[in-house]
Amino acid sequence: MQGKHWFDVLHLAFQCIGVVFGDLGTSPLYVLASTFPNGIQDPDDILGVLSVIIYSILTITIGKIHIYGLIHQQ
Repeated sequence: MQGKHWFDVLHLAFQCIGVVFGDLGTSPLYVLASTFPNGIQDPDDILGVLSVIIYSILTITIGKIHIYGLIHQQ
């Protein structure tokens, strides 16, 4: 029973990640504006920030799909 409780807590925590970072997918312009508060110092920084945003959105989405698939596989 104790293991099931921790699974439920982790499951809810993982769902909260989608709620917190859900706005990233709908408003990437706000993310870019807050990333460079003093302006862009180097053009390579743009590529780095865009890749971090894209990779984090993809990782969260793919991870959620895999976990939901494993849960509902039965």
